[in-house]
Amino acid sequence: DAEAARAHVNATTPPRNTLSASNLIKAWASVSAGGSLLNGFNVTTVARSGTGNYTITFQNPMTSADFAPICSARANLYLCAITAQTATNVSVVTQSVDTLVDANQPFGLIVIGTQ
Repeated sequence: DAEAARAHVNATTPPRNTLSASNLIKAWASVSAGGSLLNGFNVTTVARSGTGNYTITFQNPMTSADFAPICSARANLYLCAITAQTATNVSVVTQSVDTLVDANQPFGLIVIGTQ
């Protein structure tokens, strides 16, 4: 019924095992160490601004900077961290786990939130 549908949309926590607009992946990217976009969804560009520093720009922006970006380094002994985010892009750094020195490494990114 329409009343139940409205209640579901307005609830802060959706019922388990259901999809809602707020828990779907809104963008994803597979990025090479050199900063090339290997594959992705809702990503227009990837720019490497320095060693291990990348900015991923969305084709369709998020509604605000309040979303959940998650990145993962694709090589052992390297980490990936989000350093900044706006409604239109995410900045990522990849580093050596041993030295915490920035290093060009491939990584994956997913973005969940409101768009």
